[in-house]
Amino acid sequence: HINNPNCFTTKKQQITQRLESMSRLVPGALAPDFALSDNIGKSFKFYQWKPQAQHKLLLFWTTTCGECLKLVDELSQWYKQPGNKKKLDILAVNLDEPGVKIDKWEAVIANLPAWKHLHAEEGVNSPVAHEYAILSTPVMFLIGSKNNVIVSAPGSLEQLVKDLR
Repeated sequence: HINNPNCFTTKKQQITQRLESMSRLVPGALAPDFALSDNIGKSFKFYQWKPQAQHKLLLFWTTTCGECLKLVDELSQWYKQPGNKKKLDILAVNLDEPGVKIDKWEAVIANLPAWKHLHAEEGVNSPVAHEYAILSTPVMFLIGSKNNVIVSAPGSLEQLVKDLR
């Protein structure tokens, strides 16, 4: 790659595109729409998903990220508490890189039956990761269920709970 000037141009273009995406991912902005397959192979379109709760939480994560697994566990425990399922529905988008064993992902999500699960096969290089400017994981977006408008991008469970108030 070092002797290939096109490689640097492509990387620069990718970074520029992600920075432009970041500037659009602010509270009050419309969240980008996307389509992926869910964990049972069905086609899933984000804007068509109209959960019952007032908000939907879009979580980007990987099974190879310790912080992701910690957040998934914390979210899972919080979500099981009475009344929390009425506050939001969770859409977990897995960004494991190609080659990471899919059975690891399936083992984690087996304990999260109330969540909606998607997998972007190209990982952080997938179109959805580019749209949401994902450079590392975990990343969360709190979004209005009815209008798909971004409410916040909480950096922790504690911040998510505050943003739901």
